[in-house]
Amino acid sequence: MKQSFLPTMGALLVCAALLGGPALWARLGDARRTQLVTARPVTAGALDEDARAIPVLYELHAGSTCTDPDAPAELPEPDPAELCAEAADPLAALAEAGVISDREKAGLDALLARTPDQYSRGADGSQQTLSLLWFGETTTAGLYLTRQAATGVYVSYSLPVGGDLDGETRLRTWLALLGMDGLGDWETADTDVPDTTALYSAKARATVCCTSGEDWLYLELRKGQSTF
Repeated sequence: MKQSFLPTMGALLVCAALLGGPALWARLGDARRTQLVTARPVTAGALDEDARAIPVLYELHAGSTCTDPDAPAELPEPDPAELCAEAADPLAALAEAGVISDREKAGLDALLARTPDQYSRGADGSQQTLSLLWFGETTTAGLYLTRQAATGVYVSYSLPVGGDLDGETRLRTWLALLGMDGLGDWETADTDVPDTTALYSAKARATVCCTSGEDWLYLELRKGQSTF
């Protein structure tokens, strides 16, 4: 019995070594890898490091969805006076930065002092919208604002003003207000759309555009290189 038992035990030990060896080397390999610091390759098309540090640009590309689990299923009817007060702050910031003129700001203030005939607030998870309309005998004045839910930064404006400033002046001053002018590579983009000016930044991988008429103005920050 002893003579047959010893070879059997030897065979079992050999098998255990053969089976356990790869696992042991794998564990040792994992241990070595966790102690090494390896450089991560730059992904093609990745957002520039300076642009990634700007919250509005990071969110533009990330598109985070902000949801509140405790929020009511149905929102109460918005108060038009509160909506007008809410709209006044970003418009004041535009005027202070020079994106809109003092005359244009005065016209908007006069509108916001009136109760809008139609109003709404909406959200799609990543963005929030605000819409105000005033009906006249022959014309309708509309004000539409869109902001990022995650940052609170306004990324588009449709305003019933226009004619005082050229498109590039508005865009350059808006870039400064957004904190994006420091990227330094905003270049005029080609456009065939009348009364439209656009600037594109390869670092930001984004476009800002301005379309305007005598009594209306549209500003937007867009992801990617837009064509017009």
